[in-house]
Amino acid sequence: MMTMVDQSFVACGTINSKTNNMTPEIIGYIATGITLSSFLFNDMLRLRQVNIVGCLWWCAYALSTPEIQYPVLAVNAIIMAIHIGWIAKKTFQNKRQETSR
Repeated sequence: MMTMVDQSFVACGTINSKTNNMTPEIIGYIATGITLSSFLFNDMLRLRQVNIVGCLWWCAYALSTPEIQYPVLAVNAIIMAIHIGWIAKKTFQNKRQETSR
């Protein structure tokens, strides 16, 4: 039987009522740590790569809550697309420069 405190945690989405653990909260902390750590890199490629991993964790968080967090999911999907586009553009430019030499 769940106590009043347990019920409030379930309502806030910090405890998954099926498994009685704090999975969404833990995923959110991991996502936060990875996202913050991505800004410690001076190399823009490395920053974007690590930030993509952070975005994936944020998407996992958005899907792990009792009600899907569509705004979190959407913004992180868009950020990932921007990063992937930037990486693809730089990769294409580098290959073009190598072939023109």
